[in-house]
Amino acid sequence: MYGGKAPLVHLTDTVPGDESLLHVDVGDGVVNVDACASAAASVGTEWLICENGLTEKPLASLARGSATFADRCARAETVDDGC
Repeated sequence: MYGGKAPLVHLTDTVPGDESLLHVDVGDGVVNVDACASAAASVGTEWLICENGLTEKPLASLARGSATFADRCARAETVDDGC
């Protein structure tokens, strides 16, 4: 149904109920990153884009998001699953 219609997926993480944690590094909140990445891969997504809009350390946040995605890809069952 969505095949080829979502080449880019924007992913952010959060801790509900705490305004100071509205955005947290991907993998540090309640969002199931593995499920999101798998769903994106199943529709042919080429890029997962992570965001932490409230960080005071943007380079560290980017490194954390990249590490989270790299870890997810390393654990993937197949090479061709969107990683």
